[in-house]
Amino acid sequence: MKSGLSRLKTLDLSGNSIEGLIPLFVGVEELLLSGNKFSGEIPNSISQLKNLTALDLSTNNLSGSVPDEIGELSKLETLILSSNNLTGKIPENLSSIRRLRRFAANQNGFTGLIPDGLTGHLNFLDLSYNSLDGRIPFDFLSSPTLEHVDLSWNHLEGAIPGDISQSLFRLRLGGNKLTGKVPSLFQQRSNLTYLELDTNQLDGEIPSELEICQKLTLLNLASNQLNGSLPKELANLSQLVIMKLQNNSLSGEIPTEFSKLGNLITLNLSQNSLSGEMPSSISSLSRLSNLNLAVNRLSGPIPSNINELSYLIELQLGEVPVSLTQMQSLTLLVISNNELSGTLPNFPHFVNVTYSGNNGLVKPVAVPTSPEAVPTSPEAVPTSPEAVPTSPEMEPNTVSIVVLIVIFLSGFSIAISLAIIVEAVISRCCCPAKNARKTDKRKRSQPAPSSKFERMRIRHQLYITNPRETENRARTSGISISQHFTSAAISSMDLYLPAQTILNNLQIPDW
Repeated sequence: MKSGLSRLKTLDLSGNSIEGLIPLFVGVEELLLSGNKFSGEIPNSISQLKNLTALDLSTNNLSGSVPDEIGELSKLETLILSSNNLTGKIPENLSSIRRLRRFAANQNGFTGLIPDGLTGHLNFLDLSYNSLDGRIPFDFLSSPTLEHVDLSWNHLEGAIPGDISQSLFRLRLGGNKLTGKVPSLFQQRSNLTYLELDTNQLDGEIPSELEICQKLTLLNLASNQLNGSLPKELANLSQLVIMKLQNNSLSGEIPTEFSKLGNLITLNLSQNSLSGEMPSSISSLSRLSNLNLAVNRLSGPIPSNINELSYLIELQLGEVPVSLTQMQSLTLLVISNNELSGTLPNFPHFVNVTYSGNNGLVKPVAVPTSPEAVPTSPEAVPTSPEAVPTSPEMEPNTVSIVVLIVIFLSGFSIAISLAIIVEAVISRCCCPAKNARKTDKRKRSQPAPSSKFERMRIRHQLYITNPRETENRARTSGISISQHFTSAAISSMDLYLPAQTILNNLQIPDW
């Protein structure tokens, strides 16, 4: 057994619920222990695994700091420490492991600076969702082998390094405190497909040099302090699928050239200072499903051909064309906080509409004919772009339905009352002496109502609001529920008798 373990090359125990300390086997080359419940610290003796090429300890309960001895694993190619409770600094000697290609330590509690030279040989680096601070090293993004870098949601500050490797295809730096300009020194034939710099403190204009990144599919510069106009050169990013530039200080008009972005699915330009009209050419974005232009200074009508956006699900804009009612896929329309005017159209299908903050817009005069159509209301809806309107107003068809329901429930209540009263009459007729004796023994907890009719009304109301309490009182009094739960009828024939005649024939207890 011992000789067999000495020849073990790969140990894969991932995706179990194994607890305890990390098992170490000297001759192993791949140690894959992700998705377990291993706890404690990474032992210093990890350095004894001289042949180790892959170490995956992700998604466990490991704590403490990473030992410096891990830098002695000269053959290590993959190191995954994600989703643990590790703290302290990232060992600086990791940069000395020349074979290391993949390093992920995201979703931990690492602090301190990013070690210099860490990306010298890496293809993949993910340090997101930690508490790293300081500046990004100036040559951090220039490594010729680097493909993926994710430093998002840390406390990094300073400028973004300007020299970006041609090999880099995914760069995520959002959720930090980065300042300065958006990088413009992109190399020709750039492979960059994801650029996420959102939720920082970047200022200045969006560089037109971004058009060099012809493979870019996601551009997220939202929630910064960017200003100036939208570069028309962005329209040359023919592969772009998502463009998010909301919550900045961008001004000017929306370039008509954006109509060339044929692969665009999401376009969010909300919470800026954009002005002018919405270009009619935007209807050529046939794949667009989410358009958000709310909280700008847009004016004029929305293009009547916008109904050609057949995949549009969410439209957030800020005069609204009747052609919008032809968009069967549309479920959310937000046009709040702009300077639009005109009359809102009636939608034949369910559409949530928010239009507050547009003094020139008025509600439709005509009442929708479809029972599913929801009229709009600026008062019932928050003013945020993500807000969803509230309750619809009642239509004629709805009123008819409500009347029918009330009639049905009234008839149902009469039927139940008849059954209960019949039981009460039978009980009284069959056992009058017994009922009389029980009546004498009852304790009065409150003054009796002045009339049988008043006592009947109180009893009926008590049973509706609290049937359990009514049954308890009846049981304490020694009578059946039917003897005090009384309605205005004894039998079907009594429906034609005067109410007072019916009351005179009922025994209503005074408890």
